[in-house]
Amino acid sequence: MPKSCPPGDEIRYSIPFPQCWDGKNLDSPNHKSHMAYPVFNDGPSWIPSRQYKCPATHPVVLPQITVIPAYDVPANGDTSSWRLSSDMYDPTQPAGYSRHADWFNGWDQEIAQIWGKKCMQERRNCGTYMIGDGREAVEFQGN
Repeated sequence: MPKSCPPGDEIRYSIPFPQCWDGKNLDSPNHKSHMAYPVFNDGPSWIPSRQYKCPATHPVVLPQITVIPAYDVPANGDTSSWRLSSDMYDPTQPAGYSRHADWFNGWDQEIAQIWGKKCMQERRNCGTYMIGDGREAVEFQGN
């Protein structure tokens, strides 16, 4: 965690989820080993979409999900006391090493099916908010 930043800026970090699943286990004792990150493929460099592949131990490709939280820097720019709620280690150690993310499926099943067909099966890059059929997903603000 930076100690200070220009007031009004944002501190962001990126947490990419592993894209490769072992195809068997929905979880593992360490909550990690059933998943893996793609590895570099030494295949032809002229095929950019084939530069990475899942390892043989984790052959099932999943959608790429990345969480990018952003924190507003206060007016005084002082972030020296910031710690993540998961930074439960010795406070003399630098903050931010415990960062992690969890994903829970709470999608409407109709939208999930459309997204699965259009974005995954048809291999479209749906990006943020896109569900693959020309519509955008919108945030639910409650009643």
